[in-house]
Amino acid sequence: MSAFALLALLLVVGNLNRMGWDSPAILIGALTGVSSLGVFIWWELRSAAPMSDLRLFRRKLVALGIAAGWIAFLGTSAARFMMPFYLQRVLEYSPRDIGLLMIPPALCMVIVGPVTGQLSDRFGWRPFTFSGLALSAVAWFVLATRLSETSSVALVIAMLMLQSTGTALFNSPNNSSIMSAVERSSYGVMSSLTQLVRNSANVISVAVATAVIVFTMGSLGVEASLDAVSPEVAGAFVRGLNRVFWMMGGLLVIGMIIVLARGERRREAPEVVRHTDSRGAESNKGVRG
Repeated sequence: MSAFALLALLLVVGNLNRMGWDSPAILIGALTGVSSLGVFIWWELRSAAPMSDLRLFRRKLVALGIAAGWIAFLGTSAARFMMPFYLQRVLEYSPRDIGLLMIPPALCMVIVGPVTGQLSDRFGWRPFTFSGLALSAVAWFVLATRLSETSSVALVIAMLMLQSTGTALFNSPNNSSIMSAVERSSYGVMSSLTQLVRNSANVISVAVATAVIVFTMGSLGVEASLDAVSPEVAGAFVRGLNRVFWMMGGLLVIGMIIVLARGERRREAPEVVRHTDSRGAESNKGVRG
């Protein structure tokens, strides 16, 4: 049932822009996905050995952590798909140059990610998850207002680096918060679930962003297709891209609200270490936190 639900979701989202909302195939696929998901949830809640224990979502850290992660990827993934179109079709950079330009944002994630995972274990998750989403939102709002057909490539790469840093700040601490709320026996299932959340959000983000851009291009009298993007129709494409950045920035703001609502880890009471003096009397000589 989970496979049917995921397959139907991917087929619907992947073909929505081409076939349209009112297509019988899209409607049947959506109905199949929703019904399969419903049966899956019904079965998992009644199974003695569920594939994924959905009762874990009753825990605040799990439910809100998964929600924040899904929204974070939904609000960021489309840019990695759309910006090469902009760099190649509008600014007319070669594919080789675009590949080189994408290295600095990737390095930001590689360098910052492991560090934030360690720091969040010491200082808590909320400062890192909140600031990570905030940095990503700022990057998208800047591009939503400043990106044009003649923008500097330095501006684009700087904002992509800022957003990648934000993702690195958010991802490891958020996953840590989710894992801290489940038993060790559930680590494997929960790890798989976080990967499913990321991948499904990636696919949906790209599909929704594509739909917004081609709809904007069509409304401005340009062929509604990414294949039609060229310097001659760059204005319509960039207008759609601006709307996508506004949308993704708004999603990240919602994610920031969820992070604040989730709260922070509970502070455990310090464990008192009792010592016995030479007369055999106990005293509290220290504590171990």
